[in-house]
Amino acid sequence: MSKLKCAKCGKTFGDNEPVIGIAEEGKPESPFCTKCVQEMTGESLPTKKKEKCFVATAACCDENAWEVFVLRDYRDCFLLKSSLGRAFVQTYYLLSPMPARLLSRSACMCAVVRRALIEPLALLIQKSRE
Repeated sequence: MSKLKCAKCGKTFGDNEPVIGIAEEGKPESPFCTKCVQEMTGESLPTKKKEKCFVATAACCDENAWEVFVLRDYRDCFLLKSSLGRAFVQTYYLLSPMPARLLSRSACMCAVVRRALIEPLALLIQKSRE
């Protein structure tokens, strides 16, 4: 289960609930729920487009799942800051679309990959940042 909470209202996100990342300049993204974003901006969703986390998005069946948010934030705030991390991300973007397409064809495999790989990895990243 997600421990990720909205930075404004403190609400804990559900498994398939949209998580919207908003960052101040020079700081990592903070998670906000749709309702708080609407209150803060007057818009239903932010217009900023994100690079996809192919396998996580396919396994979670939602690019706004909390696990995808955590992995995307880790990519942006940690991996992309080093040459080795950037090389890893480039390799991932080169190799991952095909497995993601195959994964998205099976709801059973999505559930297995989400529970066995994506969710534990996201929780590990969260714990390392506490």
